[in-house]
Amino acid sequence: MLITVDPHLHRVSKLEEAVPVDRAIVVASAGAMGAFLASLVKDPFLLGPDEESEQWVAEIAREHEFDYAVARKPRLSDREVRIELPDRDYADKNVVLVNDVASTGRTLEAAARKRVSASSTNRACVTITLSEAGPYGATARAAGVGAVWSTDSISHPTNRIYLADALASQI
Repeated sequence: MLITVDPHLHRVSKLEEAVPVDRAIVVASAGAMGAFLASLVKDPFLLGPDEESEQWVAEIAREHEFDYAVARKPRLSDREVRIELPDRDYADKNVVLVNDVASTGRTLEAAARKRVSASSTNRACVTITLSEAGPYGATARAAGVGAVWSTDSISHPTNRIYLADALASQI
């Protein structure tokens, strides 16, 4: 049996196709992430930094009736990306960047810098999984992000969103 949180399934539709086990259980973090955001951020505007983040951003937004948008991310190299924000009014928005995985933080950094040029009020970045070794928190803060929060799917100093209840419900 395998239990995992929000697997990266961009090339297959089911976890069993990627990991051949007798029983594969996918735990969604959207409920915990949305409840956390609802408790801390007034009228959050969720912004996914790339097309791959849309499935998580949309689910969090749907469960909590948050407004959201998703940017495009042409990748220039392994460590260099360009972010193209959707045509929306970002003025006076409590923008929360939402991503599924962050290691170097380059994608979220690029989105945060683009958001600054769009004149929004950025409160935070939230991500499902952070690479323990990555400089993500410092990179995001250098780009103007006020707070960085992550789930506890991997131990990291930014862990603030706890998945114990979601995991326990699947056992």
